[in-house]
Amino acid sequence: MKSTTDLIIGSCQANLSEFLLNDLLKKIVSKNRKFLDDFTVINPIK
Repeated sequence: MKSTTDLIIGSCQANLSEFLLNDLLKKIVSKNRKFLDDFTVINPIK
């Protein structure tokens, strides 16, 4: 059974990796914005 601290740390790591992934996606999307505009892409990142 995990302790509360382990759960909090695990949660923070998950949030951090999700944040970094979103940041990476934003960079990729902004670089390829012109490319993506040629398609009908629904982009969830604003």
